[in-house]
Amino acid sequence: CKEEGKKKPSSGIVPKLRVDCANGVGAVALKNLAPLFKRALEIEAFNVDTDSKGKLNESCGAEHVQKSRQLPQGIDVSSSSSSSSFEGIPHCSLDGDADRIVFFLPEAKHANKMRLLDGDKIAALVTEVLRELFNVSGLLKGKGGDEELLLRV
Repeated sequence: CKEEGKKKPSSGIVPKLRVDCANGVGAVALKNLAPLFKRALEIEAFNVDTDSKGKLNESCGAEHVQKSRQLPQGIDVSSSSSSSSFEGIPHCSLDGDADRIVFFLPEAKHANKMRLLDGDKIAALVTEVLRELFNVSGLLKGKGGDEELLLRV
């Protein structure tokens, strides 16, 4: 299904990502960016109160999630009604100035349990994806035959 030159994922299902904006500038940026991705990714932002004093990074944000190993405010998996709505949905948390990010997957019916993907794991994943893209693209083919890009984190 083509629309304005952009395709939906082949499955026809648009994946979802919930984003904890830590009540900081990431909320403002995401409000502008999310519509650009709507055909490929449904983005739901929470912790977006940029007007109230004292809310920045309060029980939310990347540092809170990574260091305390607790889910950010705005996710209550302990109640049976909300736990199923978050099951299988990837989340990420920005910090207040949006220069840090962690990804996590809340575990259903287990308060504050999650699978966490932090900076080191994200860097390793991005490195692997870039290596594969460069190798598949053919940009690295030299005169002496095929060459593979070696990337290390």
